[in-house]
Amino acid sequence: MTDDRAYRPEFDERLLAMGREGRSWAEMAVGLGLNLPQFEAMIRDEPRFAAAVDLADQAAWDWWWNMGAALARDPARARRQEGLWNAVMRQRYGARALNTGERPPLAGR
Repeated sequence: MTDDRAYRPEFDERLLAMGREGRSWAEMAVGLGLNLPQFEAMIRDEPRFAAAVDLADQAAWDWWWNMGAALARDPARARRQEGLWNAVMRQRYGARALNTGERPPLAGR
């Protein structure tokens, strides 16, 4: 019997696609049929999965920063959505990341 929650190489492509949509770890986990504790355990226990999550997380980081750049180019939209963007960035990446533009390391999140 196989474990449906075991790492499979096809997860890599699916993770990157979700990252390119700005998805969170919780959303990525659900997209793979995992719960968040299973997802985090797989990061810890499977180096290939951890590398794929890191790449997907970088893609999500880029998606969110591009969203902020789009807001900066559209003042009317920024007035309506800047607070939401700031709150999401602060919650997902922390105040330091928001203030410095540096993505926090994968470990410990």
